[in-house]
Amino acid sequence: MLDLSSTKSILRQLNLIRDCDYIRESSVNYTDIYPNQLKNALAYQVKNASYICLFNNIEHNKSIYVKAPIEEIYSQINEIWIKGNYTDGYDFEKNRVKAHIGKNGDMWVGNKGGPHFYIDYKPANLETLFNDHNEIITHQDYQALLLKLGTKLGFLVKVANGDMGKYYGEEKLMDLSTISFKDIELNNIEQNRNTEKFINNIDVIWVNKITHFIEFAFEVEFSLNYRESIGKFMDLYSYSNYDYSIKCFIVAPLSKLANVQDILNLDRFKMLLISKGASIYFCGKERLKMYNNYINNEFDCLPSYYKIKVLINEFSTELNILKNFK
Repeated sequence: MLDLSSTKSILRQLNLIRDCDYIRESSVNYTDIYPNQLKNALAYQVKNASYICLFNNIEHNKSIYVKAPIEEIYSQINEIWIKGNYTDGYDFEKNRVKAHIGKNGDMWVGNKGGPHFYIDYKPANLETLFNDHNEIITHQDYQALLLKLGTKLGFLVKVANGDMGKYYGEEKLMDLSTISFKDIELNNIEQNRNTEKFINNIDVIWVNKITHFIEFAFEVEFSLNYRESIGKFMDLYSYSNYDYSIKCFIVAPLSKLANVQDILNLDRFKMLLISKGASIYFCGKERLKMYNNYINNEFDCLPSYYKIKVLINEFSTELNILKNFK
């Protein structure tokens, strides 16, 4: 079963939730609703905000995704319990009331023995929902793909420290990593107290099996936080003595190429890249999946160095660094 953060990520990619939605998870068939949190969500977008709960114990531990209108829930809680001063079914001290989902699919707020009301909602089986959109996969799925690709191409590979405990299916990403920071050769990188931190923060790195030098660095970015991803590469290039030997890739939806290009041409980024003679590449997540299929089929018998050239030249775009400055 996916963890809540992974589920949120997928639901956002499917345009099923937004920042104004209130989302939570329940391992049983009921959950607490807090009116103050509903009110905060309503402050952003009154008509469209939704209360979303993932009930994980409905039927043989299947997850049911429930999306109900916050405005309806909040207004009825306000009218039935708060203004009516009912204590049965409402916890005034903690400002909460329970939402239940029954085996027959009904969803109600409050206690059946006291004040309660039924709400309209849109249920969905999460497993079915995700299978119907299997082209959408999570950040850690792409990290796992890059780790496996790097291993197949003959590199030692490492995932970011903060993601080691995350899962790809039943595998932990740390189990797909084949090298740790202490085994990376840093002769080509100027060392200071921040070196270990910024290297361990990069989503995936590929390391030469013989020299143990970093050769490739990848940042997977599905949000719009490209500045942070590019900033990690800037740290790497700032302290690298052999800049041209490290190739850095942003992996993001193809539709975001122009966005990444614009950010890269901010003066504070491109000045460093020009001075170092370095490059950053963009690989659309769609093309990365195509590349993985190719090297496991048509290109499987080709030598690794050729497969790497294909990744750089055929499946990626070297981002253009404008020479003029503002």
